[in-house]
Amino acid sequence: MTNLIQLLSAFLGAFGFSILFNLHGRKLYFASIGGLLSYGSYLLTAQWNGSDFIPYFSAAIVATAYAEVGARMLRSPATVFLMAGIIPLVPGGSLYYTMQYAVTKQWHLFAPQGERTIIIAAALAAGIMMMSSAKRVYDGIRGHCKN
Repeated sequence: MTNLIQLLSAFLGAFGFSILFNLHGRKLYFASIGGLLSYGSYLLTAQWNGSDFIPYFSAAIVATAYAEVGARMLRSPATVFLMAGIIPLVPGGSLYYTMQYAVTKQWHLFAPQGERTIIIAAALAAGIMMMSSAKRVYDGIRGHCKN
């Protein structure tokens, strides 16, 4: 039941962020589903893996792939769908606690929390970068084969 609530929250968070991006109609719902799918991928992978990197990395790959498909289907920039899809994964709480520990000079708590925040951010960036690069390579090969 808690996973269902988390997935619903991911959908609603992506939905609200999509409204801020001024999306309407099908694009609004498509972007919101991207948030649900990316967070669902995170939850699924986190059950099998104890680290932070792999679940966030795989969720970023899913979000980027979904954004690329949505961009092609709805003729919009992939960034619009990617931002909405990645919002549920952003380590806001982790970053907040990292900064709180730094400001209060609780260095014994700051170091592990800061490390976790950096790992999550790196996993998201690496997943986005890897999938975007793979899509560009695919497009290049496909374009080259047509000529």
